[in-house]
Amino acid sequence: MLSAIYIKGFKTFARPVRMPLEGGITSIVGPNGSGKSNITDAVLFALGEQSPGVLRAGAMGDLIFSGSETLPAASAAEVTLVLDNEEGRISLPYSEVSISRRISRAGETEYRINGSRARLADVRSVAGEVGLGRHSILRQGAVDSIVAGGAAACRLALEEAAGLGVFRRRRVSASRRLEKADTQLERSRQLEAELEGQLRRIEREAAAAREYREIEGRYRELSLAHLYRIATREVDGLRKKLEEANAQVATLAARERDIREEERGVEIRLRQLEDDLRRTEQRLEGLEDGAEDLRTEALRSDRTVLRLETGRGREGERRLAISRLEEELGRVSRIVNGLQEKGSVLEAERAGKGEESERLREAVARARAGSTAAERERAELSRKLDSLRARIAGFVSDGSVSVMSEEDLAKLANVAPEFEQAHEPAESRGLRDEVDGALRLVDGYSEEISRRRGALAAAVGRAESRVRAFRETAPTGSATRLYEVVRARPGYEVAVEAALGEYGAGVLAENLDEGMKLLSQAEPVAVRLDARAMAANGAVPGKPLIECVDILDARYTEAVQRLLTGIFVVERPDDGANANGYVAVTRDGFRLTRTGVSLRSGSGNFAREARLAAWMEHLEGLKNGPGGLLYDVRGNHSDASARLESLGGAVQDLTSL
Repeated sequence: MLSAIYIKGFKTFARPVRMPLEGGITSIVGPNGSGKSNITDAVLFALGEQSPGVLRAGAMGDLIFSGSETLPAASAAEVTLVLDNEEGRISLPYSEVSISRRISRAGETEYRINGSRARLADVRSVAGEVGLGRHSILRQGAVDSIVAGGAAACRLALEEAAGLGVFRRRRVSASRRLEKADTQLERSRQLEAELEGQLRRIEREAAAAREYREIEGRYRELSLAHLYRIATREVDGLRKKLEEANAQVATLAARERDIREEERGVEIRLRQLEDDLRRTEQRLEGLEDGAEDLRTEALRSDRTVLRLETGRGREGERRLAISRLEEELGRVSRIVNGLQEKGSVLEAERAGKGEESERLREAVARARAGSTAAERERAELSRKLDSLRARIAGFVSDGSVSVMSEEDLAKLANVAPEFEQAHEPAESRGLRDEVDGALRLVDGYSEEISRRRGALAAAVGRAESRVRAFRETAPTGSATRLYEVVRARPGYEVAVEAALGEYGAGVLAENLDEGMKLLSQAEPVAVRLDARAMAANGAVPGKPLIECVDILDARYTEAVQRLLTGIFVVERPDDGANANGYVAVTRDGFRLTRTGVSLRSGSGNFAREARLAAWMEHLEGLKNGPGGLLYDVRGNHSDASARLESLGGAVQDLTSL
């Protein structure tokens, strides 16, 4: 039963009014225009009436008190119906239930049951349990409309009056929910059937994936085993080569020691010969002095003979003196002849020993020069081979050059120990064979390098054809385009493509007039270089786009900076939600503005230019990387061949000693 009505700000009720209703019949009387009908309108308003016409108003905002000369206008209209629930007709555990409706000038409507927010359906359900509804208010002509409406209208009015309307509405609501549930059930069945097909396909794919993993694991094991066997064989071969090289090094070291000992013996013999030569020279000097004395004595004898001939007085004495002098002259002549013969022998011996000493000096000098040259050649070749190994190792670890395999580079690197073995000190006759073997090895690797150069030239040709095909996809025309001036940095190609869009392929124009002249069916977009920079507007949302690009032509630096002002790169779309008039883009291609969001694919001009730059860099890497390495290796091989030939000549010279 309705026990009270509370009205505030509704139509003519400016001040709050509470109208208690006692049991029985309550009549409200008053002159015309006093607001009697507004009370029934308030009851309909509280029960959830949605039509302004039924409430005798042009709009729902007209139901709020608009003010008078003495009272201000109300901000909202509120009506509360208090229902007595002592008999428990309402399915709520309260003895008194209040139904409230409040409407503001902003058009917001609020329903409450006992002060708690509720829905319109809940309000009508509670009112229907006590028999309140639109049928409870019989306006003028309402009875005539029921009678004229026929049996259906009468039945509807009687059901509402008897409180059956709430159950009818519940039945309709339940029917709708059942229909919705049936629809959802049918949709679930269709989804289940679709998911079953997908599940079977996924199970087949899972089985194939498991089989693939098993096969891949088996393949990996077999590959590792095969590589291990190959590596083991190579290691064994390298160990054998190392042992042979160590043996050769030991042999050459022993030969070097023998040659050095022989050199020391030759030096000792040379010093002995020099001492003998000095003693012989001293003896020759003594003999020359004796010969000079004999010549002086012979002159003295001649003068004595002359005196004897002049004085013929004493003949016997003269004859005796002459005979003695002749004997002395013969003895002295024999001594002089013996000394001359001995001097000739000593002179011949001196000349022979001098020639032998000179030959030994020349041999020692040649041996020393050959040893020094061999050491110098070996050091130079070792340094070059170490540099070559470093370059080969750098290109093997790079992984970007696919023309030469690691096995091929390893073959080139194995030339080093052969060169080192071929350039040991060249003081033995067997070193000539090793030099010839090294020359043959160098010739073999020269042929291998020539073959690799051919493969490298083919790879360079393929790369150049790809670059030409890639350039043919670019737009044609002589005008400069924006993507030719701006280069996106790595990782920002999609973001720059999303930010510039169709302007990336636009031709550059100095001003509006030039841009209008350039426009045509083939050139639909022109980019103005005289565009003004965007003014700052609050905090920036992310990283400026100008920091994510490189300007290739310095003439357009200021113009590009003005064009890209106000465009920022953010990490997530949520970061650019409040752009304050700026344009925010992500690396995934999302473009966010104040009015919308769009997605740009990563297959535009800037991505094409980035791929073209990558191909050009790859082409330069092929030309300057392995190509330069092959040319250097071939040059080093030629240099090594020439040095080995010169070393072979030094070996022959040492062998002739």
